[in-house]
Amino acid sequence: MAQIIQTPTYSHIAILIFTALTLLIAPSLSTTLQNGFILELIHRFPIHSPSYSPNVTFVEKIERLVEISDNRVEWIESSLRADGMESGSLMGIRPTVTHDLGVYMAKVGIGKPPTNVHLLLDSGSSLIWTQCAPCVHCFPQDPPVYNPAFSDTYRPLPCTHPFCAGLPCINNMCRFVLRYEDNNYTKGIMAAEQFTFASNVGATESVRAAFGCSSESSPNMFPSTRAVSGILGVGAGPASFLSQLGSLARGRFSYCLVPMDLPSAGAVSYLRFGADTERIKNGRTTPMLRSFDRTHYFVELQDISVDGRRLHLPPGTFARRPDGTGGCLLDSGTSATYLTDIAYTAV
Repeated sequence: MAQIIQTPTYSHIAILIFTALTLLIAPSLSTTLQNGFILELIHRFPIHSPSYSPNVTFVEKIERLVEISDNRVEWIESSLRADGMESGSLMGIRPTVTHDLGVYMAKVGIGKPPTNVHLLLDSGSSLIWTQCAPCVHCFPQDPPVYNPAFSDTYRPLPCTHPFCAGLPCINNMCRFVLRYEDNNYTKGIMAAEQFTFASNVGATESVRAAFGCSSESSPNMFPSTRAVSGILGVGAGPASFLSQLGSLARGRFSYCLVPMDLPSAGAVSYLRFGADTERIKNGRTTPMLRSFDRTHYFVELQDISVDGRRLHLPPGTFARRPDGTGGCLLDSGTSATYLTDIAYTAV
């Protein structure tokens, strides 16, 4: 009789070349803007990407995506197993194998006048942060580097702000520290700033959001690219970009990902928020489940069909366990589909 493994190992079965996803969560903060807006998502490998390398073959790209996905799985498993530690705690250790854990990046404008930077899209993170100049120790980043001294809209968060709860306070400014298991880290000031994006009517939208302004980071934070300056966290936590958008996003976002090597110049992946999210005709929905760490997105997967035939996997194969492991997790930074050994063998 098949037995469910309590600490499962995972095998990847496919590289996803097209994904359409819509997520809805309850809104929290408020904003005066009414329209939705769009962010263009940039895959790290195509020719129009700022991290494009003409010498990388298609096979090498796939191998790199699988490597990133393998690291993501280890990172997610470790963070979910952190007993009693919420991932929203900026002083906590969030284990990872490598920080180069993203596939899609978004171009955003920070400050007034805006400095355009690229942030990795991460549905498993509940913090927006970017490298700021001047910095004591920096990871390599192509210019420009955002400098708060040149922005009219930069404001450090006071220590009484809810996002500063539990963080150290120096000169009435709260300091965040993200430390990782491999001794890499990033730290700086929690602040509020103006973020500028394209809107759904062809203009631009500007919103204020709290973020981490990092003035010191490990030099090997993003080892395979110099195009990235930080993370755009769209997880379910209160400090994530999605949660802070409030009524503008209306608790929802969607993205559609085209193949990374699609020859058409007009084939673009988009991340949409709020009223601009597109509903798929004749599509079906399933409830999103909150994770124990209040960051990741889960769905209740009951079984798998192959060529129209149900596999009738043992009950509980994809059940979430009290220690935070198990379940079916949706993750923006993973390019491969992973299954427990029981499900993988059946497929």
